[in-house]
Amino acid sequence: MTYRVGAYVVDQRTGTLAQVMGHIGPRVQVRRPDGGREWEAPPHALRLATRDECAAAGVRP
Repeated sequence: MTYRVGAYVVDQRTGTLAQVMGHIGPRVQVRRPDGGREWEAPPHALRLATRDECAAAGVRP
């Protein structure tokens, strides 16, 4: 699956909510909504965040 830049996803390896910042080859660059360092994740390790998960983090999907 391809995620658009700006989408909120959950890295299922850690349960971390993140925003898609970009793509490098097959990997997705993500960052926590409150900032910090970006990390790369394979697309299969991500899923779209639910509205409830976004609301709990104080962001709009």
